[in-house]
Parts: sequence; C-alpha cells; structure tokens
Amino acid sequence: MLINGKSVRDDNLLESLQALPSSFPEYNAYRVINYFVTPEAQELNFQGIELFRKGKYKDAKEIFSQSFEANRVYSQEDNIFISNYNTNIGQVYLAEGDYVNAAECFNKNTNIYLQNGLYEEVENNYHYIAFINQHLGVLPTFIETQKNMLQSSGHEEQLQACLALGAAEKLSGNDIEAIEHYSKAYSLRQGQIDYEAHRVEQHEVGFSAEEKIGTDNIQQCVVIILRDPISKKTALAHFDRYTDPNSISEVIAKFSQDTQLDAYLIGGRDRGGENKIISDTNIQKVTQQLKQYNNINIKSADIGDKGSPSAIVFDPKTGHLSHAVPGKMIQLHRYVWHL
Repeated sequence: MLINGKSVRDDNLLESLQALPSSFPEYNAYRVINYFVTPEAQELNFQGIELFRKGKYKDAKEIFSQSFEANRVYSQEDNIFISNYNTNIGQVYLAEGDYVNAAECFNKNTNIYLQNGLYEEVENNYHYIAFINQHLGVLPTFIETQKNMLQSSGHEEQLQACLALGAAEKLSGNDIEAIEHYSKAYSLRQGQIDYEAHRVEQHEVGFSAEEKIGTDNIQQCVVIILRDPISKKTALAHFDRYTDPNSISEVIAKFSQDTQLDAYLIGGRDRGGENKIISDTNIQKVTQQLKQYNNINIKSADIGDKGSPSAIVFDPKTGHLSHAVPGKMIQLHRYVWHL
C-alpha cells in the first residue's frame, strides 16, 4: 500500500494517513457552542426556575428578566443563554394560558439553535410550537405552511420544515407521517441531499463507473472507496464492526490486479467513550488489510480524530469526494452485494 504515492513504514502508518490533505477542508468536525453566562445571571436563572415550580409565575418572570439583564454583556443573538431565557419565559406564559406570547418566545429560539447546530433542541422547540398552534386552533394552517416550505425552499429551510412537521404530525396522532418527516430530517442533518447519488447502506459495497455513489450514517464505521483512474470503475464499501476484513480482498479482486487503484478512507469519527475503541478498531482492521496490496494508493484519509462528515458522495467520473447525503435508492441486483 502506498500513501500519496510513497511507501510508509508500519510504525508510521496512521500518522502518515492523518497527514494527508483532507477531502473536506471546509468541514468543521468540532462545532463550538456559543453559551456565555455570568455567575449572577446563572444564579438568578436558578431562582426563577424554582419560583416557576412553586407556581409563582409573576415572580418567576421578574427574576428571569433580571437574569437576562445581568447577562447583557453577552448579548450576542446566537448565545444559547438567550434561548434558555426564551424557553423559561415561554413556559411561564404557557402555564398562564397566554399562548400568543408563548409562541413569540419559542419562535425566537429556532434560529439560535440552528446557528449552534443543536438540532435536537430545534426538534424539542417545535414540540412547543406545535402544541401552541394546536391550542390556538391553527395547527392545520401551521402544517400546510411547513409543507409548502418543504417543497419550495433550500436545505436549511427543508430541515426546519421536516422537524416542524414531525412534531405537528406526532401531536395530531399521525405517527407514520411523523416518522417519515423525522427520517428525512435525520438525512438533512447530515448534509445536503444529492438526489443523483446512489445509496450504499451500512455493511454493503456498491460499484459504479458512471453515476455518483455514496453513503451516510458514518459513525464508528469506515468507508473505503477504491477507484481505477483509467476505467473510472469505483467501489464504495461501508465497513462496520461486523464486517469480515477479508471481504475487502473480495472487493479488490473485482479490479484488474495490474491497475493502480486510488483509495479514499472516511470514518471512525465517533470519538466518545467506548465508541472510540470501536472506531479505532475498525480503522486498524481496514488499514491492516489494505497494506497487503502494492497496487493501492491512499489519496486521502479523513479518519479518527481528523474528523469527517457522516455522509459522503463520490463521483467516479471526476474522482471528487464531497460532503452530501446520497438520495437515490440503489438497485441491489445491479450495484451492490453485502459484505
């Protein structure tokens, strides 16, 4: 195995892979959450929550307002403290039955959460918004508005609409529709959907020479892309903890042994707790298998601590690897077999 055209010693293998240029230079694997709060504001916030729990809503609102003023020094629009304030005040309004003012509070939160990449909080926030719209008697109108947004807007707006519709349909008892919207939202959270790219699922390998191919939900898994630069024939394998490492040899055997193959590695990105061990084990299994072959040249390796997106698309024609979600269901009998 070569790394960017050069032979590398075994004891320097992972270090050399990490040193390769990233295929995703604009991807930020480590988002910084904007949360700034003064000790005084934090203490007042706790006092307000305690008053709210005791049903002293007027006093709670006053203390929450004091907390907001005490944190005026950190008044950036995307500060999570502001969304916490909006939620606290919004819950007081809900308890008082003031749905109009409650709606105003929760509607302010959506952009703050999105700017910080807190999609779970966006989802939770839409549960409040759907609940409020139901009590105001305008939930059907809310659903129709979100469906229109889903049809006519960009990536970020589609994500918002899916989360909003998931909450609204769930509240309406339409569980199947809610699941469909949440499923699409999960894909959108991973990146822009490329509807021209065929999907390869976890524990599968797919082949293509003409059409784009990709996969998503890359966490502890490692994605291996092999490409013949002459014929453009490309294999994309989504290697998980249950994949037999020897199956990689079966994939390589589908190419001419006289051809130098370009290879790209992505994944092992889950670095939390025990998942880090699984990620690193998968990386080791893949690299140990690939190093047996002299005709494989690793062009990029966005693995481990280097960080990588959870969804990727590869274009066999150009050899371009991008951060996107494949949106075209693959025809298994033509393109894929299971590892």
